[in-house]
Amino acid sequence: MLIRRAHSKDAEAIGATRVAAWKRAYASFMPNTFLAALDPSANLDSLRAALDAEPVLFQMNVAERNSEVVAFSMLGKPRYEAPESIAELWALNVHPEHWRKGIGLQLVLQALADAKNTGYSELEL
Repeated sequence: MLIRRAHSKDAEAIGATRVAAWKRAYASFMPNTFLAALDPSANLDSLRAALDAEPVLFQMNVAERNSEVVAFSMLGKPRYEAPESIAELWALNVHPEHWRKGIGLQLVLQALADAKNTGYSELEL
């Protein structure tokens, strides 16, 4: 498994991973109509733009297995009022076909390292 920074070319795989993870994880908690309407291609242009933006608005990593993106995480400033020392893990999604293989843990460990390297001393979910 390889964990690396996300690039704009990863947007489609990120969208597909997000939708697959949500459909499986939230099947018992959210209306089927909502989950069925999730679109893996929604907002891909804005995601590509954000991944190419300078300065970076958030830090996104992907996990690859056999050169295929199977998970991602997003780290950034909290989307709520918080001290400058705090970073927020905005998202963490693993494709259901790759659950229970330690990929989520590796992405969390990378987020912790990235937060520290960026000058944050705390990480919140």
